[in-house]
Amino acid sequence: MAVSESVLVMSVTEAVTSVTGAVVTVTEAVTSVTGAVVLVSRTVVSVKWAKETRDLSVSTREACEEDTLNWEAKMSASLLMISGMDKGEGETMGETTGPELELNET
Repeated sequence: MAVSESVLVMSVTEAVTSVTGAVVTVTEAVTSVTGAVVLVSRTVVSVKWAKETRDLSVSTREACEEDTLNWEAKMSASLLMISGMDKGEGETMGETTGPELELNET
């Protein structure tokens, strides 16, 4: 039985997130769903703003929003791949589109 994408989206959304200065980092996203392959065992993603300062100028905010959208697109592509897995057989059920995210399988 394949795990629905919405369940995985909730798991990754609840991942540990820290905001320090102008750097947004997802330090560890461990997804564990019963009956599904754990593909994202340890994912580190950093999104840096255009300026590494606390200056909240319009250009900085726009750059941050753009980078955040890029990060969300990468995670969505990753989740589509994860949702295509079924009980540890290791075969995707469908193709994914969009940016690729590096996955460290353990």
